[in-house]
Amino acid sequence: MLYNPNFNSTEFDGFKYANILQLVILSNLENLNAEMIEEGLNQHKRIEKLNGIAKKQYAILQESNSIKRLEELEDKNIKKIIKFCTKML
Repeated sequence: MLYNPNFNSTEFDGFKYANILQLVILSNLENLNAEMIEEGLNQHKRIEKLNGIAKKQYAILQESNSIKRLEELEDKNIKKIIKFCTKML
């Protein structure tokens, strides 16, 4: 498994507020970044490549039926949690 040893997820709040599409893209980019680090690409080149990849993935995945279905499931689960919590009050 590839990883970035310098990445500290506790310092990165983006995961707390990202939607499913963004989380999928972030996960992909994290893995690609780790591969690029192993290949010895410098930070500037990695950022350029990852930025382009992120834009392409966003354009493709925002139309993905799988992503839309996951978002629908997430919405249903959130509504169930809110309903449950409201009953508990």
